[in-house]
Formats: sequence, structure tokens, C-alpha cells
Amino acid sequence: SSDFDMSNLAVSLDINTPLLNGDIIKLNFKEGTRITINNAADVAIPVIGGSSSLSGTANWVTNDKTIEFTLNSGHSAGVATLDLDISSDLLTVDSFGIWDDEALGTTLYRTASLLATAVSTDIPCVGICGATVDPSNAKPGYPAQYDVAVTFGGTRLFSATDFLELTLTGFTSPSSVLDDGEFQYTWDSVNDKLKVEISSTAQATFVATASLSFSIPQSYNLMSPSGGIREGSGQYFDIHWTDFTATAFAFTSTNMVIDAIGVVLSSSFVVADKYPLADTDIAVGFSFQDKISSGDILHLRLPEFSVSSGTIVIYDSYPTPNSDWVCVGSATSTSIHADGYTLSHIANIDCTAQIDIAGSTAINIEILGNSGVRLPSTGVYDRTTPRFAVTSSTNPISTERFGSLSTVGSMGTSTEVRTPATSVTSFQNIWVTFDIECPLQDTDTVTIVLPSLVSTDSVM
Repeated sequence: SSDFDMSNLAVSLDINTPLLNGDIIKLNFKEGTRITINNAADVAIPVIGGSSSLSGTANWVTNDKTIEFTLNSGHSAGVATLDLDISSDLLTVDSFGIWDDEALGTTLYRTASLLATAVSTDIPCVGICGATVDPSNAKPGYPAQYDVAVTFGGTRLFSATDFLELTLTGFTSPSSVLDDGEFQYTWDSVNDKLKVEISSTAQATFVATASLSFSIPQSYNLMSPSGGIREGSGQYFDIHWTDFTATAFAFTSTNMVIDAIGVVLSSSFVVADKYPLADTDIAVGFSFQDKISSGDILHLRLPEFSVSSGTIVIYDSYPTPNSDWVCVGSATSTSIHADGYTLSHIANIDCTAQIDIAGSTAINIEILGNSGVRLPSTGVYDRTTPRFAVTSSTNPISTERFGSLSTVGSMGTSTEVRTPATSVTSFQNIWVTFDIECPLQDTDTVTIVLPSLVSTDSVM
């Protein structure tokens, strides 16, 4: 384990073999390609004898960015301590600071041969330890509320006159400045940067803190990238922290993580038999920019559809027939909220992925006829239009309409056909009334089937 600050470096080692005179311990502060602690030249580092059980000399070695400690006496197996004086700016923290969970690598060499190695991940962070951004929806190119949480480390706290600058490449906003009385947000549309500072009316009562949380309101119209936010390295954005003069200190880190936002490449909802209440095959198709992972859930929202609760019989053809998805239906229902009001729940089908499916794959799920799913009595149009969403950590999709949709018309339930009288066997007038559930357009045809009547072909 290690305990780090910029005045001294105290390292505790648990050694399972005795150390010998001349052994070399190297402390590596390099995290990936980033060097968390640095000095431009080789420099000797004083050893604090009273608190160190190890005796020897320590030096910063620029070539491999390590502290190299050479023992001048042996040490028994067990716990060994090393306390180094790194005050007077012998070592400095780089501008991106030290992030959460960064590792200190420790290696032991004997007669130029590697004897042992260990990694410790409890170096206290300095600067911006970490930052997360949680959008309220996963719709690319749409505004959302963004809940932001930032943690800071070291001896400095975030103060009333400090500010953050979030580099949000690909985001857009027509807004400029918003002051909600607690925070002020300023959008720089040229550089895609959002400046966040404490509102001038709140600075007098603001208490310096090691963590900061704020919500950028949806009304600010900060829109996510139209290409979504892709899982992995694409989720990492720059965040900058400095004082109001920008001269006392400055940390710039690339550790701000924004939740992924998936992108729908195509979607379709096709019914085989187009009439109200049809118990028919329904084919849904999708293609997403990024992968679907095993365990992700595809939600089909089916307002006014009749759906049986329980397993839904489906056929999925690709990539592995009938083994990629398991679908479960939930019928329309109501529930009573804890506050006493009634909640209505539309019918839906949740399909859970059983395998990982690569991005851009053509996904096809066919809900088979006689599987407990019927079309609405009023057809498929307007208020009964199906929608879909995806619950996923890598490819989340907020509820949206299908790109291609089979609409189904309906005459409603009030259709009426009348003739002059039941005793008349010959007549000229027939009255038909109905309530259409979708608009009619020029050249549309309404066919009235009268199987019990006889007539010659004629124009009426």
C-alpha cells in the first residue's frame, strides 16, 4: 500500500523474502501513457530515516519515470517502510492530476534481475479525481437534462470563485448563458465548451467542497451529438478546473465519462394481416450503430394492443435461428401509486438478448400469430402507434417511433348499415355510418360488402 502527498511519499511494502544489501526497489508512477508525478531531470530524494525501516539512497530517474531506491543494508521478510521527502517541488503532479484508482507499480531487482513485482491502486487522487455525466434520455441530437458529479482531491477544495470547463465535442446548444441562482452555465459554441461556475448570488454562502454535483436543465437545450456517444474511449471527455484568475492552479483531465447514447440505423414494424383485432404475424426489425450485449432488453411499447402476460412465441432468424432473444409480454394494467393516484400501464413486450450482437447487424424478430398478441380494435395509427426502446449500458435507446411502420385503418366499433324498412324488398337508398380511426386521402376506396342484397352493377 502507499500513502501519497506532495510533501512526503510513504510506502509500505509487504515482503515475502528477505532483502539484501544492493537490492533495488523501483516505484513506477506511470499510468498507461500518462505520467502522474514527474521531474524534468534526475534528482536525489532524501530518505526520512526516523520513519523508514529501509536504509539506502533514493533518486528520481527521468528516463523510466521512476523513483529508484538502492538498499545499503538488508531487511527481514515482512513489512518494510520507506518514507521519502519530496517537498521543495522535487516532484510535481502533472496538469491532469492523479485520477481515482491509478496504480503505483513496485518492482524489486537483485543483481539486475527482476525478483518481484506488485501493483497498488490506492494512491490518493490529486486534482480532478473523476467526473460522470448522466443524460436524462438516450436520444442522439436531442436536448436532455445532464446530471454531473465531480470529485476533487489533494489539499485544494473547489471554492466559490473556481470554475469548471467541460469540453463537449459534438454537442450543440442555441443557448449562451443560464444562471439558475446556484450555478451559471456559459456555452462556447465555437469550441464546444461549457463553463460552469457558482452563481454570483450564491458565492457568499458557498462552502468549499471536495465534491460537486449539479444538473444542467433540459431547458438549456444542450443537445447530445447526432452520432450518439459510443461505448468505450468515445465516452471520455476533457474537464478543466482552475481558479477565477486561471493563474493559481489548473488541472485538465480526460476522465469525464458520459453515459453512452445509442444510435438507431433503421427500424421497422410490419403486420401481415391489416385489419383491426387481427391475430397475425408481426415482424419487427432493427439495426443499431453499436453492439447489443447479452442481457440487454428491447422494449416494444404497444398502446391498445391486446397482449397476453407471459412468454411470447417468436421466430428470430439471425444470427442464430430461434436462440438470440427471449420475449415476455405484459398485458395492459393499472396500479395504485403510493400517493394514491392510479397509474395506467400500456401493453408491452420485453425481449432480452441471449447473445452479443455486433453493431450494424440486421436484427429481425417475428411475433407469430396465435401467440397472444392482437392489433387494437381501432387499428394502428396515431395514438396506437407502437414505439420501442433499448435498456443497455453500451447501446441505450430512449423510446422512439419506428422508422417504417404498417398502419392499419379501422371503421371503429360504431359501424351501421340501414335500409328504409325491414319489410321492403326493393329500395334505392342505403345508409352507412362509421367512425374512421385514421384520415382518408383522395383516391382511397371504401368497400361495403352486402352479401344478402342483389343488385345489378351500377354507379351510385
